[in-house]
Amino acid sequence: MANSKRNMLPGNQKRIPGHSVWEGEMNRNVLQPSYAPDVPENSPSVGKWFADLVDVALSGNQDAIRHIGSLFAREYRGPDRREVQGRISSAIQRRLVSLNDVRSVSQLPVDEKSRVPLIEEQPWPTMPLLLDEQAGAALSRFVAEAANSKQLSEAGLGSRLNLLLSGPPGTGKTFIAGHIAARLGLPFYTVRLDTVVSSLLGDTAKNIRALFEFASNGPGFLFLDEVDAIAKRRDDQRELGEIKRVVNTLIQGLDLINDKTVIVAATNHAHLLDPAIFRRFPYQIEVSLPELDLREALWRLYLDRAEDCTEAAILSVISKGLSCSDIRELAIAARRTAVLTGSGIDFAGLAWAVIGSREGKLHMPPISNLELETKTLLQKRLRDDYELTFEKIGRLTGVSKQAVIATLRRRRNVDSE
Repeated sequence: MANSKRNMLPGNQKRIPGHSVWEGEMNRNVLQPSYAPDVPENSPSVGKWFADLVDVALSGNQDAIRHIGSLFAREYRGPDRREVQGRISSAIQRRLVSLNDVRSVSQLPVDEKSRVPLIEEQPWPTMPLLLDEQAGAALSRFVAEAANSKQLSEAGLGSRLNLLLSGPPGTGKTFIAGHIAARLGLPFYTVRLDTVVSSLLGDTAKNIRALFEFASNGPGFLFLDEVDAIAKRRDDQRELGEIKRVVNTLIQGLDLINDKTVIVAATNHAHLLDPAIFRRFPYQIEVSLPELDLREALWRLYLDRAEDCTEAAILSVISKGLSCSDIRELAIAARRTAVLTGSGIDFAGLAWAVIGSREGKLHMPPISNLELETKTLLQKRLRDDYELTFEKIGRLTGVSKQAVIATLRRRRNVDSE
């Protein structure tokens, strides 16, 4: 994998004055959060972290609690680091109180009639982000320019910090947005389209204006997922006049936003967007389905195999067409099964699930081991459909090379009778 063309945030990081550039080699730091470079020498003690946490907890400031918790998970290096990081990540994502009881909610824009907030803060991602070389380079450039927007503006080179992410479902667009917010140290505010879009005439446009008024109050971050819902082409004769007014309002909001606010939008259907929307997003990244080397890196990451893993390399061959999300769900399901059964990962069952998921519907790995006939069929498909060597088939199905040859020979003899 030395020549891999993937880009990982984080991973090895080179420091260039005013920039952060990520390299794409999988290493021992693969499970660090995206916002976690090397631990600083003057990192606070555990006691200092605890004192800060007690202070903000008693003040009722949940935003600060989540922030300190994320920082602690980032820098803690005890022997139980992985367990602690997992527990903190789960706790941060839980919402144990009503959104209306959260102290900072009073500052968030709300729908005038329902009084429901138009945005909500999501936790920063704690898993690393793997990208192909092209997308990784584009993302690194965007984050570097956003982090140094003041310097660029003073040089007369300021630009809208608007990024459009497009690509098929499951390719990690929301995940990327979360990593951008984390790298910039900004709250990960996501727009609640279910609240923004109203059936009442004119209310959707009002809500959009409220969003941009909120975002313009200073350095901030706003994530517009499924932006095509409010940014469709205005020349579509099938659309009502209301959607055209909504698009106009969105364009006006994007035009008026200051150069300190980061706007990230995502869509699965870029062809539906109004052409004027593209011109408001000087930064655009197309996130495609993962290629071979990126699929292998994803399997290694989510199977928790940071070292060389022959099975991950084989799975990357047969998982063509699966998204990053698909690979994550299948890998984690296989690990859960291993925990429940008290055994190692059943790679044969996982491979069978991967092949069954290629038609677009995700098939979870079986709880029990594959029956003999099913395993034989799996070996045959791995040989006929993917041209894997007998040795690799044996490695994936847990038998020797000679056993695979004998099994497939018997199968051919039966089929020829």
